[in-house]
Amino acid sequence: MIRAMRAATLVALAWGVVVPSAAQQQPAPEPAPPEAGQEQLVEDIVAWVNDDVILLSELVEGEQQLLASVLKDAGGVEPDEMAEKAAEVRQRVLFELIQNRLLVQQAERLYDLEAVKKDLIERFIERQGIKDEAELDRMLEQYGMTRADLEERLLMNAAPGYVVEAQVTNRIGVSEQDARAWYEAHRDRFATPAQVTFRELVLEAPTPEQRQARRAEVERIVEQARAGTPFEDLVEQYSEAPSRALGGKIGPVDPADLRPEIAAAVRALPVGEVSAPIETDSGWHVIVVLERSEEVVQPFEEVREICENEVRRERFGKAYDEYLSGLWNDSTIEVRAMYLDRLPEPWRSRVGVRGS
Repeated sequence: MIRAMRAATLVALAWGVVVPSAAQQQPAPEPAPPEAGQEQLVEDIVAWVNDDVILLSELVEGEQQLLASVLKDAGGVEPDEMAEKAAEVRQRVLFELIQNRLLVQQAERLYDLEAVKKDLIERFIERQGIKDEAELDRMLEQYGMTRADLEERLLMNAAPGYVVEAQVTNRIGVSEQDARAWYEAHRDRFATPAQVTFRELVLEAPTPEQRQARRAEVERIVEQARAGTPFEDLVEQYSEAPSRALGGKIGPVDPADLRPEIAAAVRALPVGEVSAPIETDSGWHVIVVLERSEEVVQPFEEVREICENEVRRERFGKAYDEYLSGLWNDSTIEVRAMYLDRLPEPWRSRVGVRGS
């Protein structure tokens, strides 16, 4: 049966686990002296999971690593908040260790673990940029680990994922109707919005009286543009908007992001034609559409796999909880009484208790 390896540093570095520095780490509490006739090993055991055990050193190491990670993400925290976070960590680690044991035991039943270990070692070597196996062996010696230690630790980290994918994720049924319903509810995700590029000429007139006074002026500009005067020249001569520095060019933009009056014009105006004067609350606008594309939505057939995976993701939590609950029901799990408070409800009431 797989046993947890305590020489964790190398694997933690490889798989992104946060490991406290030597200055941050606190020594693991010494177990209580054994009673007469008891072996020291019994005092180190926190929980029994079928024919495997969880050791006190594993629990302490897990709590230290998780607390260091939580505090790093939280930044500076007050003492009261730190105590609260420490209490939360104490409620997570033992549960996760038991859960991990159950999943690894399932992996032992389902897979050729020697082949899995070989694959994990190859991926480890590639990920770490290790030249060859001789270099790997030198690294392991430096960290006080054997090849077997590394294989076991990699397996403890990776095997649960193998099991969950095969026994939970891949078994979540998704019909075409389910996938289509998700697609229709999330069509925006697969849409490329409409785009338009245009030139504008703006005469500022923020009041109705000013707009009335400048109406004849903007109409003359439209006549010149339609008569063949280059629109960019007219922009340079008359426009009072900041876009004048760019020849009046705007875009590409989504028409939905424009003023309603301008949006309506750029949607209706044929490319290359000069618009009639457009009145807004800031003045008069004249535009010429340069390019326009309509909204495009990927058809369901092209994104069906994405939709199916999203449905699975939404259903995963419930399916995983049911699967894990079944593993607990089919297993013999006992926790030493003095560590029972490390388990959250309802799991605490689902384990046997051994005396302190």
